[in-house]
Amino acid sequence: MVIGQVTTEPFNIKINGKWLHIDEKTLAKHPGGIAMTAYRETDATTAFHIFHSGSKLAYQMIKEISTSSVDYEPPKEQVVSETLSVLSGEVIGNWNLDAQRIATINRNFDHFRMQ
Repeated sequence: MVIGQVTTEPFNIKINGKWLHIDEKTLAKHPGGIAMTAYRETDATTAFHIFHSGSKLAYQMIKEISTSSVDYEPPKEQVVSETLSVLSGEVIGNWNLDAQRIATINRNFDHFRMQ
């Protein structure tokens, strides 16, 4: 069963208040592969800082991409299938985390990254 299909077509994500255009070239450079497509047309600020805290390379990449931020607002009503919506809630989740939980996630992610 195919739940959702990942597309590498260009899209926008919002980080630190700026809408950034992510094209295929930028997506190909992302060490996490297509993981960022989960945040297509949404504000990915919290997820970015949680997953990339301490990564100078990630912050440098965002700085470079931010120089060409776009004037964009996503459609007010985006159609999302019920299945995909539930999965997003389970996979992406709610990122209202305290500092201790964020530090734990970062340590675990850094350990995983080193493997």
